[in-house]
Amino acid sequence: MALAAAAILGRGSTAAIARRTAARHLEAGAIDAAERSLDWADWLAPGDEANDLMRAACFRRLGDIDAWRSALEMAERSGVPAAAIEREHRVGNIRWGQVESVAWGDYDALIDSGAAPRDAVHAVVHGLLAKGDRQKAQNLIDAWAKTNPGGEDEASFLRGVAWWSAGKLDSAQAEFEKTLDRQPGHELAHAGLARLFEDQHRYQQALEHDHWLVTSAPDRESARVDLARIYRKLGRMKDVRAVLKPPAPGTDVSERMALELAEMEFESGNYQTAQRWFDRAHLERQRVPESIRAAATSAALLGDLARAEQLFPSVDDPQGISRRRDELMRRIALDPADFVAAGELRQLPVRPAVPGPDSDSTSAPAPLALFRQHCAACHGDNGNGAGRAARHLHPRPRNLRADRFRLISTLNHVPTREDIERVIREGIPGASMPSFARLPKDQQRLLAEEVLRLYGERFREE
Repeated sequence: MALAAAAILGRGSTAAIARRTAARHLEAGAIDAAERSLDWADWLAPGDEANDLMRAACFRRLGDIDAWRSALEMAERSGVPAAAIEREHRVGNIRWGQVESVAWGDYDALIDSGAAPRDAVHAVVHGLLAKGDRQKAQNLIDAWAKTNPGGEDEASFLRGVAWWSAGKLDSAQAEFEKTLDRQPGHELAHAGLARLFEDQHRYQQALEHDHWLVTSAPDRESARVDLARIYRKLGRMKDVRAVLKPPAPGTDVSERMALELAEMEFESGNYQTAQRWFDRAHLERQRVPESIRAAATSAALLGDLARAEQLFPSVDDPQGISRRRDELMRRIALDPADFVAAGELRQLPVRPAVPGPDSDSTSAPAPLALFRQHCAACHGDNGNGAGRAARHLHPRPRNLRADRFRLISTLNHVPTREDIERVIREGIPGASMPSFARLPKDQQRLLAEEVLRLYGERFREE
């Protein structure tokens, strides 16, 4: 149809039609369809600066700030008028909260400058949320829906974003679903539901939306990585490989893709391959506790204890967690709809109390911190035997909260601290429990105390 139109109307006129089609798709939230229409427009009219500007708008809607900046630079080089570039800069900076303040009046100012109503309301609502003013954001959404006929679908999506930022997940889910009732192809609503369900461990429901997103935008790497992660959490490793299609050695991949490839190989028991991908993911920049723990466990199972001991302390290192928390809070401030960052932030351990002036900063590590550093990878954070490495070990690690202990010196089968210290020091021959004789004796004692505490939890639970 595009070729026929080009033959009848001319390439320039057909490119303009393709661009208008892209704009309609963008209004409906069908961003990949908009990008495909822009590809046609590029083919019909190479170098048309209007295409570059609209592509930047697509990346802005997706919340991809790096791609948005690159597209905007390309639009500027291709000759887009300075006023249009300045307007898009303003829309994006408000949308990511990169301005001193955001007010309701910014919406009117953007409209006066020529911005589309949906672009303006998206930008100001996200900006208000980034500044923590949820009530004004909600008021603007409601007012916009009343004055823009046919805009209720977008208003529902924005309400979902606002409820999500307030932590009211049921309300956010209801609004995202309402959006899809009106606009089934709204990609951001699908993505919002997928991350919301993932955050609640409702993986099967998340899978439906992530699968739709990959089907809709098969070339979008972020969609494929999200789908692969859900498949991995469901234990469907063949599907993970089919989605990721592991690239040939030496192929350039993003850090996000490298990290998911590493997790895939680790879960499959291919530790050497996993380590290579972990190295390419630059863990020192990721600061994701779950991934670092997997990398440390992989190194330990390969016998690289020096690497494992280097990584394990950073998993629960309070400073590392604080740095990651600050990074996530900055991401959410820039993009309140960054559901992945919001979900990870909720899963981080509670910020440790700041030591008072009379506290002893040189005191020994807490028993729980030692347990998570040395034992949690196999026994699990809460001692239930379901650590990340458990599935690869035989026999499986002991459930310290439920299983009976074997090497004990008492008649009632309740281990003493000395019994547990001996196991920690010597390990268990023929089992997957190694020796930790290299640890200082005071740390062995603290670990034994933590194991006894976990053992006692069974009685409290019962």
